[in-house]
Amino acid sequence: MQTLPILAVHLATHPQSITIKLSSSDIHQYYPKQDMAEYTAEQLTDLLATVNHRPNDIQAICTTVGPGSYTGIKLGITLTKTLAQIFQKPVIGISTLEALALAYRPFNGLYICVHPARASLYHTALFGIYNADIKRLSTDFTRTNTQLFQTLKAFKEPVFLIGQLRDSDLEQLDHCPLVTYIPSSVKGEHLIQYAENKLEKSSQYPYKKIQPHYAFEPLT
Repeated sequence: MQTLPILAVHLATHPQSITIKLSSSDIHQYYPKQDMAEYTAEQLTDLLATVNHRPNDIQAICTTVGPGSYTGIKLGITLTKTLAQIFQKPVIGISTLEALALAYRPFNGLYICVHPARASLYHTALFGIYNADIKRLSTDFTRTNTQLFQTLKAFKEPVFLIGQLRDSDLEQLDHCPLVTYIPSSVKGEHLIQYAENKLEKSSQYPYKKIQPHYAFEPLT
């Protein structure tokens, strides 16, 4: 099947982005203003117009489904499912935490992906990367900052911590000698690469299977 243009929508966390890939060397990105996310559909139409395309030209869509901002997740999924339903296009969902790991596919290692939740909580998940293959080693969990750093201190081998920590928690990294913290955010071009890999295996990604993940069970 024809797979280009591909649209990637990431509204679950900041910085939010809309990315369109027209060809291997022609990728366009747009970063909505924080208070303008509700107008993303209009902005997408305008962005497509600047590259001489319309929404029905899109061949596939990828979106982050959470965790993250409730409003951002809802808007992103509503937009992508609406486009997919109207134009009968495949839509591929990915956890925000797994999306963070996509940038590190070339580098073998253990990765804990984190994103702040409410109060002193963090959304977290553990992944292993070997030979550019990402393997999920845990489900997405919600941990307190105390639980997170207890986990990090317990590692007996090097681990990369990617995503975002609160400034108030950064000093706790001094007690985690095997942890390398790399502040990271989700990139639209990596979402598109993820979608392309999925589309090589199948074109059957119905919009009805895309569900938001607003919160996760706490780790006990």
